Amino acid sequence: MKNLIESIQIADCLLYILTVGVCMPTLQTLRIIFISLQIYVEKTLNVRVIRDMSMVVNNILECITIEILKERKKNVIIRCIYRTPGSSIELFTEWMEEVFSKVSCKTIFISGDFNIDLLNPNKHKLTEHFVNTIYSMNLYPKITRPTRITSHCATLIDNIFTNYILNNTISGLLVSDISDHLPVFMGFDDNYKIIQLARKQEYRRIKTEETINAFKNGLMSQNWDIICNKNNINCAYEEFLKIFKRLYDKYCPVKVNNRKLKYVNHPWITKGLQNACKEKNTIYREFIRQRTKEAENKYKQYKNKLTNIKRAARKEYYSKILNDNKNNTKEIWNIMNTVIKNGSKKIDYPKYFIIRNTEKKWLKTSIHSL
Repeated sequence: MKNLIESIQIADCLLYILTVGVCMPTLQTLRIIFISLQIYVEKTLNVRVIRDMSMVVNNILECITIEILKERKKNVIIRCIYRTPGSSIELFTEWMEEVFSKVSCKTIFISGDFNIDLLNPNKHKLTEHFVNTIYSMNLYPKITRPTRITSHCATLIDNIFTNYILNNTISGLLVSDISDHLPVFMGFDDNYKIIQLARKQEYRRIKTEETINAFKNGLMSQNWDIICNKNNINCAYEEFLKIFKRLYDKYCPVKVNNRKLKYVNHPWITKGLQNACKEKNTIYREFIRQRTKEAENKYKQYKNKLTNIKRAARKEYYSKILNDNKNNTKEIWNIMNTVIKNGSKKIDYPKYFIIRNTEKKWLKTSIHSL
């Protein structure tokens, strides 16, 4: 399953459209899941799922459709599509025309992996028919450069189609090796009303080598005579805890956490590995520019070596924390659960996976005509 990211930026909010396998940061999002598609929507947007336009057709396509509701303006339809490689282009084209003719009066964005090369449409009859059908629905492609590049070929099989033709949009490709496809994106600013959500402040205690040493020195220099002179052991213990907590709060204070930890879920990623990842991305960009076998081999060798180093670092990290907690059974199980990520084995598929009778009738008619 390809790890493709498409993103549409609406005002200050991001809508991420991506396939399974992409590692996302921790975001407060509404998630709609299909077999190979996911849509992440910012909670500040008023969104609904269009269920009769969200479906899975075996060995042909998968799609998810949402509608962004607006006040006093046209609603916006956003759809993420994955067309199965080798499936009928003619059937897929008919399906596109059938579905989108119903919502042509609204602003539409169709993003996805179509597996139809648009670089030379006139050389392939079915591709030319697909392009003409898209244009007839007043939909125009925003991506005009190859999205899948190798040392021997370049194809444009991922795109974003829209009937929004004003100039306040930005679109293009992101040079990233997250997949063998380059991620496509589009920025669209239409002054959406944003619901202000209350932000929950996070706090953390400052515990560094410097603050811990200062805390130890504070304990050493503290006068404990007041505790030793207590006749009641309970009163002495309460006094000890009071002094201990006061010194702890003084030298290791709790402060508002404003730092964004990029690798909070991957603590074994050191600064050196971060720099190595940046170097890998630089080598990948050089390969995209040069498109030579030598550049491709250089990138693959560096990537494979870096992958092995990251795996070794992860293994070493967990070996160390398991060894540090070898006498703590409960903590060992907590660590194991974070690695194994045990959860419910039950999979609940959305109801709109099921092909309805009208869709079955359309599919049977189309397949029979083909």
